[in-house]
Amino acid sequence: MTAQQLDSLHHRGQGFDVISGAAFSPADWDLYPDGDSSDCWRGYVCRYAIEDGALYLAELALCAPPSGLLGVDEQGEIITAPARWPALNGVAAERVSGGLLPWRYPALQLPLGFTGSLLVGQTLRDDSLYLAGAADFPQAEDYHDVWRLQLEQGRLCGEALDRSG
Repeated sequence: MTAQQLDSLHHRGQGFDVISGAAFSPADWDLYPDGDSSDCWRGYVCRYAIEDGALYLAELALCAPPSGLLGVDEQGEIITAPARWPALNGVAAERVSGGLLPWRYPALQLPLGFTGSLLVGQTLRDDSLYLAGAADFPQAEDYHDVWRLQLEQGRLCGEALDRSG
């Protein structure tokens, strides 16, 4: 198993790992990243923020976009369109060198209308199966502190320490 890159959340001046709950789906925005890295099968990583009670996608990092197949030339060579990501919330994707996720939308601040709960954790336990490489994604029991955040149409409407782990 390969430990996967985790989504994160900045809330109340602190950083958390997102354990469960998908507040953003690239497909909803016509983004289809290739999951070409063994530590990022989804092909993207989200950095969320809750500011003034509202949920935002603060930054989005992506693997390479799929290039468009246009056809084959007379020599039999495949012709493709250049790989590009469209602007998102008025922000252009930037090419980043030296990373597993070579594209990112910085300072995105995309408001999300997510309804549901996010389970977030802080401070992985030393005996975590995730840290030991025996799990792809961490579970609630892998963290010292776990919070359940309830959102309605992108607004934080409840948060509680989660004792399920």
